[in-house]
Amino acid sequence: MPTRAVLTYSDYAALPDDGRRYELHWGELSEIPTPGTRHQGTLVALGSRLYDHVRARGLGTIFLAPTDCILSNVTVVQPDVLYIATDRLAIISERGIEGPPTLVVKVLSPSTAHLDRDRKMKLYAEHGVPYYWIADPESRSVEAYTLTGAAYAPAGRVTGEPAALPPVSDLTLDPASISSQRPRSDHMTPLRLSSKKHVAHARTSAIALCAPSNPTPNSFRCSWSRVGHL
Repeated sequence: MPTRAVLTYSDYAALPDDGRRYELHWGELSEIPTPGTRHQGTLVALGSRLYDHVRARGLGTIFLAPTDCILSNVTVVQPDVLYIATDRLAIISERGIEGPPTLVVKVLSPSTAHLDRDRKMKLYAEHGVPYYWIADPESRSVEAYTLTGAAYAPAGRVTGEPAALPPVSDLTLDPASISSQRPRSDHMTPLRLSSKKHVAHARTSAIALCAPSNPTPNSFRCSWSRVGHL
């Protein structure tokens, strides 16, 4: 049976820039799926709330994905939100967070929820991350876990009513800010062109929209407008 190759941070850093995101889990390369809009909306809501609170009180700093969190030479992850308290600021370097942050926040997506509740929890516990949050945009809830020994134990849950969670017990989180609203699919109406004349007019309009204003040899200004696919 062939032996599985164990990749290291050097292999990870040498990956080509192919437009995809990857993580390294115990030496195994994993591709990260592109998140949806609900996921990103929750990430921004939680991240900005934590950032404002932590910065105003001088409690440390906050980073958002994609930020490399180098937990070991064979484990590199990109959590949705990372909180590094003042006593751990030394782990911040130019290439990423080099060691366990104080708190990791994962926002659930349908395609990765099982990983965040199983594989990722074990990974962060093994590498000594003290606190782990799981934010669920669907149920508008945030679950908190505290590292107890070698595994995480439930430490609180925000759902229904505003509440605080460790390690930021003086920050009240409002579940209403965790949106479960599904994006509408009917607000973008494609441009319908019923004749060659309309097609020609649309093409002319598109070209006109990108015509330079007071053109110079080194400048070209283009205005955006949705004209559909021609």
